[in-house]
Amino acid sequence: MPRNEPTAEPCWLAIRLPHLVLDLHTRGQRGRRIPVAVSGVLQRRERIIDCNPPARSGGVAPGMLLTAARSVLGELHVVERDAAAERRALERLAAWCYQYSSQVCIPGDRPGLFVEAGASERLFGRPADLGARMEQKLSRLGYHAMIGSAPTPEAAWLAAHEG
Repeated sequence: MPRNEPTAEPCWLAIRLPHLVLDLHTRGQRGRRIPVAVSGVLQRRERIIDCNPPARSGGVAPGMLLTAARSVLGELHVVERDAAAERRALERLAAWCYQYSSQVCIPGDRPGLFVEAGASERLFGRPADLGARMEQKLSRLGYHAMIGSAPTPEAAWLAAHEG
């Protein structure tokens, strides 16, 4: 009688990319102190969606009207949000994640990814360890990532928010 291998418990990693809109414009510029902000139309007004630390220290904050941000910080470099570029970046990152799992999902309503890591435990170790390694590698690629693990994708998303 053949011996059945125990099936791995599902464990999902949620990769939150809270600054994806900004990361696309500032990757590779860590040492530069240029204040950068991404703008977009929110509530029918042009507003700041995200900004880097030099812009924040100059008084710019997400949600601020673009005109107010420019008046507060004259040397602010503003780029418009590009939803198509964000989607392409998520697709590239999803393809990158396939080296760790055959189950990778892009949630349609938020900047991030879901990766099933339970089945890959033998290859990559505990999901939490894999998540830490992925977070480090994403940082080297220029992305700010928060990763959490849990038995379901939504629970992992919440865990990633809590750190």
